Parts: sequence; C-alpha cells; structure tokens
Amino acid sequence: ELQERFKEKGFEGVDFNIVPPESSDQDPRIIEIYYPYITKSPGYIQPRVQVEIGCRSLREPFNLKPINSFVDEQYPDAEFVEAPVSVPSVTPERTFLEKLFLLHEEFQRPKEKIRVDRLSRHLYDVFQLSKTEFATNAINAHELYETIVNHRYLFTKLGGVDYNLHRPQDIRPIPTPDYEEDWKADYKTMQEQMIYGDSPSYENLIRGIQEFMEKMNALDWKMGMEFPLPKS
Repeated sequence: ELQERFKEKGFEGVDFNIVPPESSDQDPRIIEIYYPYITKSPGYIQPRVQVEIGCRSLREPFNLKPINSFVDEQYPDAEFVEAPVSVPSVTPERTFLEKLFLLHEEFQRPKEKIRVDRLSRHLYDVFQLSKTEFATNAINAHELYETIVNHRYLFTKLGGVDYNLHRPQDIRPIPTPDYEEDWKADYKTMQEQMIYGDSPSYENLIRGIQEFMEKMNALDWKMGMEFPLPKS
C-alpha cells in the first residue's frame, strides 16, 4: 500500500526495503525508503527515509509542528512552494530525557556490548538542549521523568541495567575513558558529514554536558518507584 501511494503521488525511482527483524517480537519494525539523489551521499547520512512502526513507544507528550523543505525555505516566493505539513512531534523535554536515559543505559551495559556507531549524535543533542529551558524543565518535571523511566523499563529494558540508577542523582550520560576515543571519532565523522555550520569540539561538548550533570545530580527530589535489580 505504501508503494502504491508513492506511485499515485508521482514518485519514481524509489526503492523499499523491509528490514528483517532480529526476533519475532522486535519493536519497532523498520521500513527503509531509498530515494534518488544527485549529490554524492556521505556515509553518515544515507539517501533514505527510515520508517519505524511499533506499538511500544510513548505517544505523549507531543506537539504539532509545521514542517517544510529546505528548498521551500530558500525560495519562499516560487510557484512550486508547498504549504507546510503539520507533524506530531515529541516535545523537547521528552526528547532530552529520552536521549539522556539512552546514553546512561548504554554506559551501564557490559563493556563488550557498549555501542558507539552513530550514537554521538545523542551527545550533541543533549549538549544543545542542556543550554535551553527545556532541559531544566525536563529534569524538574517529576511525573514526566518517572513516566519515561517506567516505560523504558517495561518496554525497552536492557539487560544488566539497574533502572533504580535513573535517579537524577545517579545519571551518567558521558562515555567512559575506555571508549572515549571511539566516541570522539564517531563525533568527528558526524561533524564532517551531518552537522551544518559550526559545532563544539568534542572536549567542549563533554565539558558542557558535565556542567549540566553537576546541576542535575545535585537535585534533591527522589523517584517514587523502585525496580528489581538486574540479574547478574
């Protein structure tokens, strides 16, 4: 049906790939949509749209945000400009917490299971959001904070992770020294191939996150829930 809709809209040269699931209960399922391109595609950003279809993600909170293309922004008076499309988008507060928890969980995993490829973008996003009121609001939104932690435990739990350590006082989203060079290299690739304009050095990125973590770790409110300890 998705392919037929693309044909109806006049899209040509578009290929679809359903990524085989690694397990029968994998969520989300992934569909890759490859589109034609005229410029050389760097390795970090692939010429595709990835559609993730699942039922385990939180739906709220979200806002409707208008989305339009870069071309429309550059040529606002051209005849081909289309009206913006309203898309349900995760709120910045929720985005900040989700990325913070993702990194925190990653660095609790056994060393041989810690990933790095394409994950430094989350460090960059946490750094940028940490400079806004959204981050401050997020770490003080007790109900939202606990809802996200509980949801991650119930639906996307990682083995070996103690979810009691998601307390504000114990959050640690920064790469350990053993993996710092790998994360630094991944971030350098992202700087070269993904980020538009200027970007902070890796050292300034980590320093900025550490400064925010000092403020977060000093919070005195406690989570009102406890989780079973991970199996050893």
